[in-house]
Amino acid sequence: DFFFICPGNHDIQRGRVNEIIEAGLMEKLRDRKSVNSFLDNYQDNLFAFDRMLNYEKFLASLPNSTNITKNVLYSTYKFTKEDKKIGIACFNSAWRAFGEKDDYGKLILGERTIDQAINDLQNTDLRIGVIHHPIEYLQEWERIEVKRLIYSSFHFWLTGHTHEPEFTKIETFHENRIIAVTGSTLYNSR
Repeated sequence: DFFFICPGNHDIQRGRVNEIIEAGLMEKLRDRKSVNSFLDNYQDNLFAFDRMLNYEKFLASLPNSTNITKNVLYSTYKFTKEDKKIGIACFNSAWRAFGEKDDYGKLILGERTIDQAINDLQNTDLRIGVIHHPIEYLQEWERIEVKRLIYSSFHFWLTGHTHEPEFTKIETFHENRIIAVTGSTLYNSR
């Protein structure tokens, strides 16, 4: 019940990426409005998530009684520990990834995805966001709005991917505080 994961670039199936569908998605998903519209109807567009099929099967095999929502875009969890209500949101930043260095500045999370996860975590004392890619890996037009949502809604924001540890405390003008932690690798060398 206390195992929370999110997909990363190594979790995608490159062989399931269709060049024609990929070209269409790159053309259509160019701004906030088009992405939100697409994500509002993501269940009608599951072909776009084919690269995540094995990861989704693995995630579905993990029973978790604290789960609120589990779908291809995010999963949320709530539990109580020492009289504190804790909410965790695990986001999929890999659904537009190719798994290579070319991902920088090209990924999409989706404002709508974060909105829905935040809604799931209402009435919690501590909110933790977990995502594989740092914000800089998102498309430039998405970064500002995503940061605003993250900084105003989460207490901790945990990322990975870069393999370099980093720790940042962020205070906003609205007196919100968030701790952003980028985790390092779990091995010393290859």
